[in-house]
Amino acid sequence: MFSVQFPPPLSQSQWVVQVLTLDYLIDGYTDERGSAAGFLHLISYKGKFLSMWLASARLQPTGSQSVPVHQASICTIPLNDAFVGVIPRDEASAQYAQNARNDMPLYAVQAEAYVGPYVMRGTLLSPNRNIADIDSSFAMQDAEIDCLTPGAQLHGLRVPYIVVHSPLIQAIMPLG
Repeated sequence: MFSVQFPPPLSQSQWVVQVLTLDYLIDGYTDERGSAAGFLHLISYKGKFLSMWLASARLQPTGSQSVPVHQASICTIPLNDAFVGVIPRDEASAQYAQNARNDMPLYAVQAEAYVGPYVMRGTLLSPNRNIADIDSSFAMQDAEIDCLTPGAQLHGLRVPYIVVHSPLIQAIMPLG
């Protein structure tokens, strides 16, 4: 099982988040007042910024790469085709994520989503009862993420919430 332990935010204005890309899981802090513009817009589905950054970042491979875990004081993450999703990892960012779509009803569907090299299983939150209307964005609660690449290092990552923004969504299937 792939798990990560997070220290509490360094200040009240920081959020603990993870970013999932095609090849890496990057965790760190983002500042809710300014540097989190990309995070805020991704979570609330209000557009796509060019990049976001994380402070005290730790990058770890999810596939079979033999890259050691790397830490840096700051990490810029381009929001391009390699970007898969963002995972809020503390109470403040999770609360924001869950409240960001209060302007529309969401329907909960147990589903399995194939996005790039990952399969995600959990409760998909759809703005429509028909998940066939989902294009390149969705949110999922209580998800488990596995990388399907042979020799992958990421298996059984449990996340309370993930917002996926990716042109690499290949299939979404209801479970049950």
